[in-house]
Amino acid sequence: MDGGGLKKLVERLFALYRALAANPDATLPVDLALDRGQRQVLKAFTLRQRLHAFLTQPFHEKRWRFPFLSGEPGDVAFSERTVGPGVGALRDAGKARGAGVTEILLTGFVRAIFALTDTPRDVPLPFTVAIDLRRYHDDPSSLGLCNLSSLAWFSVAHGGHVPFTETLQEIHDSFSSTMASAPGVGLAMVMEIVSLLGYQGFMAGNRLRIALARREGREFPSLSNIGVMDPAVLDVGDVRLARARFWGPVFYPPTFYVVTGSFRDQLYFTVSYPRSVVPDHLVERILDRIREEIESFARSAG
Repeated sequence: MDGGGLKKLVERLFALYRALAANPDATLPVDLALDRGQRQVLKAFTLRQRLHAFLTQPFHEKRWRFPFLSGEPGDVAFSERTVGPGVGALRDAGKARGAGVTEILLTGFVRAIFALTDTPRDVPLPFTVAIDLRRYHDDPSSLGLCNLSSLAWFSVAHGGHVPFTETLQEIHDSFSSTMASAPGVGLAMVMEIVSLLGYQGFMAGNRLRIALARREGREFPSLSNIGVMDPAVLDVGDVRLARARFWGPVFYPPTFYVVTGSFRDQLYFTVSYPRSVVPDHLVERILDRIREEIESFARSAG
């Protein structure tokens, strides 16, 4: 399942714990949602809209390479950074610039990539952001524990040593345009149509895609925003959960992505990666730089 499904699973588990505290024989209702495909949310769009999203799914050239070392991936690390200013403080800081919290988080991520990895100057560099397709369903709570995640692209040019606010404005323009046109639906339609090949055909095509990606060695830097985890659904009786974090699956060359989210107004970034193929603690330095960029912006805005 995706991050949204995992959040739902955690909520169900904590609901069971609370129920067991009151009644040792308590059980949760069986989840009867049997449809695990993305088609269940694509029904919100007409056939014409879905075909249009498929036919207009843009091609994005991979222009970025994470400098992975050769060798066998191993020594897996699960790293985390918390951001000093809370969600509320960042929201207030962004209002003056007409930007939302997500755009501020994206800006910190993008600027860290520009500062610490080799990126082309003055050329639009495509980034991906995870999209929860549940946004298109009229009753998201009815959806089962499944993968309803997709991707959307936005592009930003590396303009050199420019202020945070300049990058933020560029991301605001690019990201707003991306989010205004049914983000994630185009790729979801690609997956739906490719699935007609059947499991064996789909897996054969996927193995080919993986082999080509490894040979090319280029990828899109990606950020997945898991969003807010509601503390109310995680407390059990008088026990108050103080900390909750999500880590994504361990990524392997040539992929690279960071997960972000918040709990009790505290923002965090996490990465799961194989240290054996990462040079000079680069992933840790990227996380440090993301935090520094966002905290510096918050201080200047305050």
